[in-house]
Amino acid sequence: HFNSTALSGPLTIGTGASQTPSAIVRIREDDQILDSAQVRILSDGVLELGPYFERAGQVTVTDGKVAIGDVPTSDAQLVPSTLTMTGGTIQIARDSALNLQSAVTAMSSAVEPALISGEGTVRLNGTTRVFMVGNGPQAVDLEIQPAIVGVGLEGIEKSGAGTMRFSTAQANHYNGLTTVVAGRLELARPGAVSIPRDLRITQSGDASTVVDACSSISAGPAM
Repeated sequence: HFNSTALSGPLTIGTGASQTPSAIVRIREDDQILDSAQVRILSDGVLELGPYFERAGQVTVTDGKVAIGDVPTSDAQLVPSTLTMTGGTIQIARDSALNLQSAVTAMSSAVEPALISGEGTVRLNGTTRVFMVGNGPQAVDLEIQPAIVGVGLEGIEKSGAGTMRFSTAQANHYNGLTTVVAGRLELARPGAVSIPRDLRITQSGDASTVVDACSSISAGPAM
Protein backbone atom coordinates (compact mmCIF):
# COMPACT_ATOMS: atom_id res chain seq x y z
CA HIS A 1 0.00 0.00 0.00
CA PHE A 2 2.71 2.47 -1.00
CA ASN A 3 1.44 6.05 -0.72
CA SER A 4 -2.10 4.85 0.03
CA THR A 5 -4.20 4.33 3.15
CA ALA A 6 -4.58 0.69 4.17
CA LEU A 7 -6.99 1.28 7.08
CA SER A 8 -9.83 3.78 6.75
CA GLY A 9 -11.85 2.93 9.87
CA PRO A 10 -11.30 2.35 13.61
CA LEU A 11 -8.52 -0.05 14.58
CA THR A 12 -8.54 -2.13 17.77
CA ILE A 13 -5.48 -4.25 18.55
CA GLY A 14 -5.99 -7.04 21.09
CA THR A 15 -8.93 -8.10 23.19
CA GLY A 16 -7.71 -7.07 26.65
CA ALA A 17 -8.06 -10.66 27.83
CA SER A 18 -4.42 -11.01 28.99
CA GLN A 19 -1.13 -9.18 29.45
CA THR A 20 0.68 -11.40 26.94
CA PRO A 21 1.19 -9.76 23.52
CA SER A 22 -0.80 -11.82 21.04
CA ALA A 23 -2.15 -9.27 18.54
CA ILE A 24 0.44 -7.26 16.60
CA VAL A 25 -0.02 -4.66 13.87
CA ARG A 26 3.16 -3.75 11.97
CA ILE A 27 3.31 -0.64 9.81
CA ARG A 28 5.35 -1.22 6.64
CA GLU A 29 4.83 2.07 4.76
CA ASP A 30 4.11 5.70 5.63
CA ASP A 31 0.52 6.85 6.24
CA GLN A 32 -1.25 3.49 6.45
CA ILE A 33 -3.98 4.62 8.87
CA LEU A 34 -6.57 7.24 8.00
CA ASP A 35 -5.66 10.50 9.72
CA SER A 36 -8.98 10.63 11.59
CA ALA A 37 -9.22 6.91 12.49
CA GLN A 38 -9.42 5.91 16.15
CA VAL A 39 -6.75 3.45 17.30
CA ARG A 40 -7.09 1.36 20.48
CA ILE A 41 -4.23 -0.79 21.79
CA LEU A 42 -5.37 -3.15 24.55
CA SER A 43 -3.29 -5.14 27.03
CA ASP A 44 -2.44 -7.97 24.62
CA GLY A 45 -1.99 -5.63 21.65
CA VAL A 46 1.14 -4.14 20.04
CA LEU A 47 1.43 -1.43 17.39
CA GLU A 48 4.85 -1.36 15.69
CA LEU A 49 5.66 1.61 13.45
CA GLY A 50 9.08 0.49 12.26
CA PRO A 51 10.89 3.42 10.59
CA TYR A 52 7.69 4.97 9.23
CA PHE A 53 5.53 8.08 9.66
CA GLU A 54 1.97 7.58 10.89
CA ARG A 55 -0.77 10.08 11.65
CA ALA A 56 -3.96 8.95 13.40
CA GLY A 57 -7.03 10.23 15.19
CA GLN A 58 -7.58 9.44 18.85
CA VAL A 59 -4.99 6.92 20.07
CA THR A 60 -5.94 5.07 23.27
CA VAL A 61 -3.47 2.77 25.01
CA THR A 62 -4.87 0.52 27.74
CA ASP A 63 -1.99 -1.58 29.12
CA GLY A 64 -0.87 -2.16 25.52
CA LYS A 65 2.37 -1.24 23.74
CA VAL A 66 3.31 1.12 20.93
CA ALA A 67 6.81 0.97 19.41
CA ILE A 68 7.86 4.05 17.43
CA GLY A 69 10.97 3.36 15.35
CA ASP A 70 13.36 0.45 15.10
CA VAL A 71 16.25 -0.15 17.46
CA PRO A 72 18.80 1.37 17.63
CA THR A 73 17.84 4.26 15.34
CA SER A 74 15.21 5.29 12.83
CA ASP A 75 13.34 8.44 11.85
CA ALA A 76 9.83 7.28 12.72
CA GLN A 77 7.01 9.53 13.89
CA LEU A 78 3.60 8.94 15.44
CA VAL A 79 1.25 11.93 15.24
CA PRO A 80 -1.99 11.27 17.16
CA SER A 81 -4.70 13.93 17.19
CA THR A 82 -5.27 13.01 20.87
CA LEU A 83 -3.51 10.57 23.19
CA THR A 84 -5.01 8.73 26.15
CA MET A 85 -3.08 6.19 28.24
CA THR A 86 -4.25 3.95 31.08
CA GLY A 87 -1.11 2.02 31.90
CA GLY A 88 0.71 0.75 28.84
CA THR A 89 3.96 1.76 27.15
CA ILE A 90 4.91 3.98 24.23
CA GLN A 91 8.53 3.22 23.34
CA ILE A 92 10.33 5.78 21.16
CA ALA A 93 13.58 4.73 19.47
CA ARG A 94 16.51 7.11 19.06
CA ASP A 95 15.91 9.74 16.32
CA SER A 96 12.18 8.95 16.37
CA ALA A 97 9.40 11.02 17.91
CA LEU A 98 5.94 11.19 19.41
CA ASN A 99 4.47 14.41 17.95
CA LEU A 100 1.77 15.85 20.20
CA GLN A 101 -1.16 17.69 18.63
CA SER A 102 -3.26 18.22 21.76
CA ALA A 103 -3.42 17.44 25.48
CA VAL A 104 -2.28 14.09 26.85
CA THR A 105 -4.60 12.25 29.25
CA ALA A 106 -2.96 9.54 31.36
CA MET A 107 -3.39 7.43 34.49
CA SER A 108 -1.85 4.30 35.90
CA SER A 109 -3.75 1.05 35.69
CA ALA A 110 -4.07 -1.77 38.20
CA VAL A 111 -1.08 -3.36 36.44
CA GLU A 112 1.39 -0.55 35.70
CA PRO A 113 2.01 3.16 35.27
CA ALA A 114 1.52 4.79 31.90
CA LEU A 115 5.07 4.89 30.50
CA ILE A 116 6.64 6.80 27.62
CA SER A 117 10.12 5.32 27.26
CA GLY A 118 13.13 5.23 24.96
CA GLU A 119 15.81 7.56 23.59
CA GLY A 120 13.67 9.49 21.11
CA THR A 121 11.74 12.71 21.78
CA VAL A 122 8.29 13.92 22.75
CA ARG A 123 7.63 16.99 20.59
CA LEU A 124 5.36 19.83 21.70
CA ASN A 125 4.99 21.24 18.16
CA GLY A 126 4.73 24.94 18.87
CA THR A 127 1.98 24.94 21.53
CA THR A 128 2.01 24.50 25.30
CA ARG A 129 0.65 21.02 25.97
CA VAL A 130 -1.45 19.97 28.95
CA PHE A 131 -0.70 16.65 30.64
CA MET A 132 -3.91 15.69 32.45
CA VAL A 133 -2.80 12.97 34.88
CA GLY A 134 -5.39 11.12 36.92
CA ASN A 135 -4.75 9.65 40.36
CA GLY A 136 -4.55 5.92 39.67
CA PRO A 137 -3.50 2.93 41.80
CA GLN A 138 0.27 3.18 41.19
CA ALA A 139 2.70 5.52 42.98
CA VAL A 140 3.54 7.12 39.61
CA ASP A 141 0.73 7.53 37.10
CA LEU A 142 2.69 8.82 34.08
CA GLU A 143 6.45 8.44 33.62
CA ILE A 144 8.18 10.20 30.73
CA GLN A 145 11.74 9.12 29.98
CA PRO A 146 12.52 10.71 26.57
CA ALA A 147 13.38 14.39 26.28
CA ILE A 148 10.44 16.76 25.84
CA VAL A 149 11.37 19.28 23.16
CA GLY A 150 9.90 22.46 21.69
CA VAL A 151 10.64 24.73 18.76
CA GLY A 152 9.49 28.09 20.14
CA LEU A 153 8.06 29.46 23.37
CA GLU A 154 5.83 26.49 24.14
CA GLY A 155 5.88 24.79 27.56
CA ILE A 156 3.95 22.20 29.51
CA GLU A 157 1.14 22.25 32.06
CA LYS A 158 0.63 19.44 34.56
CA SER A 159 -2.98 19.10 35.72
CA GLY A 160 -4.97 16.37 37.48
CA ALA A 161 -4.49 14.83 40.92
CA GLY A 162 -2.07 12.12 39.78
CA THR A 163 1.73 11.95 39.76
CA MET A 164 3.85 12.59 36.68
CA ARG A 165 7.58 11.87 36.68
CA PHE A 166 10.45 12.88 34.39
CA SER A 167 13.19 10.24 34.56
CA THR A 168 16.44 9.12 32.86
CA ALA A 169 19.38 11.37 31.98
CA GLN A 170 17.77 13.03 28.94
CA ALA A 171 17.33 16.78 29.35
CA ASN A 172 14.12 18.56 28.42
CA HIS A 173 14.51 21.37 25.86
CA TYR A 174 11.71 23.92 25.57
CA ASN A 175 11.56 27.67 26.16
CA GLY A 176 8.14 28.09 27.74
CA LEU A 177 6.75 27.90 31.24
CA THR A 178 6.30 24.69 33.21
CA THR A 179 3.11 24.99 35.24
CA VAL A 180 1.90 22.59 37.93
CA VAL A 181 -1.81 23.21 38.38
CA ALA A 182 -2.62 20.16 40.49
CA GLY A 183 -1.18 16.87 41.65
CA ARG A 184 2.52 16.08 41.76
CA LEU A 185 5.42 16.48 39.36
CA GLU A 186 8.56 14.49 40.19
CA LEU A 187 11.87 15.54 38.64
CA ALA A 188 14.26 12.59 38.46
CA ARG A 189 16.63 13.09 35.53
CA PRO A 190 20.11 12.30 36.93
CA GLY A 191 22.63 14.91 35.78
CA ALA A 192 20.13 16.41 33.31
CA VAL A 193 17.72 19.36 33.27
CA SER A 194 14.05 18.64 33.92
CA ILE A 195 12.77 22.24 34.00
CA PRO A 196 14.61 24.25 31.31
CA ARG A 197 12.86 27.59 31.99
CA ASP A 198 10.50 29.11 34.57
CA LEU A 199 8.48 26.92 36.93
CA ARG A 200 5.09 28.00 38.27
CA ILE A 201 3.22 26.16 41.03
CA THR A 202 -0.33 27.45 41.43
CA GLN A 203 -1.87 28.29 44.77
CA SER A 204 -5.12 26.42 44.11
CA GLY A 205 -5.87 22.78 44.82
CA ASP A 206 -3.30 20.34 46.15
CA ALA A 207 -0.52 21.15 43.69
CA SER A 208 2.93 20.15 44.89
CA THR A 209 6.26 19.35 43.35
CA VAL A 210 8.96 16.93 44.38
CA VAL A 211 12.49 17.61 43.15
CA ASP A 212 14.77 14.58 43.10
CA ALA A 213 18.34 15.19 44.23
CA CYS A 214 19.61 14.18 40.76
CA SER A 215 17.42 16.61 38.83
CA SER A 216 18.00 20.17 37.74
CA ILE A 217 16.01 23.36 37.28
CA SER A 218 18.18 25.36 34.90
CA ALA A 219 16.72 28.86 34.88
CA GLY A 220 13.97 31.04 36.20
CA PRO A 221 12.57 31.40 39.72
CA ALA A 222 9.57 29.53 41.05
CA MET A 223 6.50 31.69 40.49
